[in-house]
Amino acid sequence: MLVSNKIRIKITLVQIMRVLALLIFIVIGVQAIFFTNNFFGSKIGLSAFNIVIGSVMLIAVLCLLVSWLKRLSLKKQRAVLWILMCMWLLLQLFFDFYVQGAQGVDDLDVRLQAHKLAAGDINWSGYFHVWPNNVNIAIFFSWIIRFFRLIGITDTWLLFNLFITLITFVTLVTGTKILDNIVSFEAKIVLWTFILFYAPFYVVNFYSYTDPIAAFFVVLSFWELSKLGAHNKWDLIHLLCGIILIVCGTLIKTNAVIFVITIPIFIFFKYGWKKLAQSLLILIIVMGLGIFFQNKIQSQYEYSENSEVKFPTEYWIALSYNKYSKGTVKSNQYTWSYTGRVKGVKNKVKVDRKLIKDEIRSLGLSGVLKQYLDKTNVMYSSGNAGIIMRDFSIYPKYSKITTYLSGTNGNLMSYLAQIVYTVAIILVAFQIGYMFLRRMSVTLFDMFLIFFIGLYMFHILLWEVENRYLYLILPLIFVFAAYSFLSNNLENEITVLVGHSSRGKWLITALIMTIIGTFLIGNYSLIEFKNSNYVAIQQQTFFRTDSIKLKPQESIEQTFKLSVAPKYLKLNLGSKYDHFHTTLIDLKTHKSILFGQQNGYYKLKANSGNILIKVTNKSNHKQDLSVNKSKDMKLAQSMIKVKDVQQKKHSGLYLNEGFYRDGSYPFSKKIYWFGAFLLIILVAIVLAVVWRV
Repeated sequence: MLVSNKIRIKITLVQIMRVLALLIFIVIGVQAIFFTNNFFGSKIGLSAFNIVIGSVMLIAVLCLLVSWLKRLSLKKQRAVLWILMCMWLLLQLFFDFYVQGAQGVDDLDVRLQAHKLAAGDINWSGYFHVWPNNVNIAIFFSWIIRFFRLIGITDTWLLFNLFITLITFVTLVTGTKILDNIVSFEAKIVLWTFILFYAPFYVVNFYSYTDPIAAFFVVLSFWELSKLGAHNKWDLIHLLCGIILIVCGTLIKTNAVIFVITIPIFIFFKYGWKKLAQSLLILIIVMGLGIFFQNKIQSQYEYSENSEVKFPTEYWIALSYNKYSKGTVKSNQYTWSYTGRVKGVKNKVKVDRKLIKDEIRSLGLSGVLKQYLDKTNVMYSSGNAGIIMRDFSIYPKYSKITTYLSGTNGNLMSYLAQIVYTVAIILVAFQIGYMFLRRMSVTLFDMFLIFFIGLYMFHILLWEVENRYLYLILPLIFVFAAYSFLSNNLENEITVLVGHSSRGKWLITALIMTIIGTFLIGNYSLIEFKNSNYVAIQQQTFFRTDSIKLKPQESIEQTFKLSVAPKYLKLNLGSKYDHFHTTLIDLKTHKSILFGQQNGYYKLKANSGNILIKVTNKSNHKQDLSVNKSKDMKLAQSMIKVKDVQQKKHSGLYLNEGFYRDGSYPFSKKIYWFGAFLLIILVAIVLAVVWRV
């Protein structure tokens, strides 16, 4: 009787957890459909009608795909899976070679520091004293740089792209392996169909420094733990490996610690007290060793925290409850200045604790609930994981592909990503409801739900939110969406509904015709939109700059090879800009243009090809000139040329500038109508297949 009561209590707790998860997914689903990116005036023009129609179309296509797959042998199904995986990898590798640049804030800080460390320079920039959580990733990236140099790769932009591609590919393949033994093979093909059309798996890799790597450790740890119970004699090894992997992930990205907490909770529900005690002991030992080795490694690189400038945990909680920032770093100037004006961590803690109390008192209960909804919208409403909110700001060389992948130019890709994401959320919610109604025993799906709830609660109730933080769990969302689609014959029930009744056939015909109309009318705005006034050709502007001193009448020069004729030059010479004269020389025509003594944009009449910028100190005293510094990181095609011996000791000096062209429509009308033609052909094929079912 006692055992029975214990089991009943566990099942009740699991059921409560499932209800909570279902409520969260319903809230996210509603926001993803009706309030996509509805914050800071950044709604990206995706109507609920477009998202619903696109989602229904995707589900219909998946049903047809699975129906076709079931008529194939397992050997042919494996061939289809390999084709999809190779298509993704080839496309990503293509982007790796043609998309080279950084998003330009934390990403560039981490990369610059990694290059300094790899070159033996262990002086840490001030950024890492304010944000010590990124010290480990900078050290880790410096190891990657050294490894690639051993095998002859010195192009740093390319090597980072290749490394993150490898990490992401292993993550996605491991996610596929999780589906082994729990669902039919077709689910793997559904998963890779999601992956192939999901833009963030291509784009986030180019500007994110921790998220893909943390997701890699999370998924690998999940895979190791999924093997528990299958081979009892190996359970301890799988448990140990899973814990080691997630501890590594936590040291790279702090919020991965939620999965550390997930492990003992899941083990308690699934295996009981004995296994729980075992897992807790291993967790304590491995985490302790991880922190010990972290401190040892950091001390070898002579890193130590600066308590005068470090921001405490309370700062992030204060930011979380700032109604003007909606819990994100964007527009957080008030919280930043409020905390930053105080010196010393202890004093910052005091003022931030007071700020938290004042914020919660000001919000009230209804305000706090609204804050939670706003934060959910920021982090979870957009399936594009923030690619629409970002733009590359460091370009070693121009690439048209970058124009289509970043910022508002990625609107069409964002639309596809939103459809895939919305379908995944719906499928996961369906599976939660199915498991709740059947009172199913604890499965891997529940471990995913525990992790998801923990991550959601951590950010929404306590911490800061960002679009890209969703990336940590995105691979698992798609894994279990594919599992949901195949685990309960959902796709078969939908196929029967629309395929074996005249009403269903007329319904799908009307649906497809509506999709054509939506594409030709409603989605036209997704294609014909104006880009910003300035599109970067070659850019290395950065707001965290260094400076060098120029003597009176001393000049520095930097040469650029531009593949596109520039229309604008943006200069940032620093606070003493009025002491410098800038001359631009078109090396093809040898014409010179003398600019004024101001920072900002200058209109040009120049050709593509080689262009030289010369900056001269016209004052009678030494003046500080703002520059970017890097030991050997290729921010541009060439570095500043200096004659002074003192200046030459600095390797890797770059002017803080950028060349631009006029904004343009990223997709021509010809491409639009060609896409419409292909869609109509696809619709004709789908109708023919449906009518024969």
